[in-house]
Amino acid sequence: MTQSSSRSSQVHFGSASREDTGAIAQLFSDAFAPDPVWSAIVPNEQRRRRTVKSGFKSELEAGGYRYVDVARTDSGFLLGALNYLPPGATTPTKHVFAEAVERIAATITSSGRRGRTHDAAVQSRRPAQPHWYFRDIVTSPEARGKGIGSALLRNRLAVVDEDPMPVFLESTTAGSRRLYERYGFEHVETLTAIPGGTVFIMVRPALRPTGD
Repeated sequence: MTQSSSRSSQVHFGSASREDTGAIAQLFSDAFAPDPVWSAIVPNEQRRRRTVKSGFKSELEAGGYRYVDVARTDSGFLLGALNYLPPGATTPTKHVFAEAVERIAATITSSGRRGRTHDAAVQSRRPAQPHWYFRDIVTSPEARGKGIGSALLRNRLAVVDEDPMPVFLESTTAGSRRLYERYGFEHVETLTAIPGGTVFIMVRPALRPTGD
């Protein structure tokens, strides 16, 4: 599914719907094509794009769209998305890395091993106590540098802070790490589970109620 661009200046934030699954999957596929971790797992770009798109589409269609915030124009063009898991929730299917690597494992054994190794290492760093997991934040090329990713982050953090709990995520670039640090995330570990697949493990502590 290919989106049609729009020049509308109005941006609306809200929850994704089942009808958005194709466009969201394409958004993630385009955004993750140059991602260093995905590049380390699936070096071939065309195969990487297909793997990311099919993995996300499968998860979204199984109900994962319920855990996606989106930014869109008046015409419905998607400018960005934030994929998250609230405390205690699990994905309707397997985590996107596990789902994706199983699709390629039969023909690219080394990629399958790299994906499983990376995902297991990241998951093992998640806090033991109840927490939110911000899995991915992406924006379309038209929206980059316009604050859409920051706005998606602020909106979901406002929900988190209604009942404060920690937030966990992994950052794959120095630029995204700096963005998260501006919103209270702390770098707790630099993790390299596979060659070329370094991520910054980050946690935003639960905010203390005012007056404590």
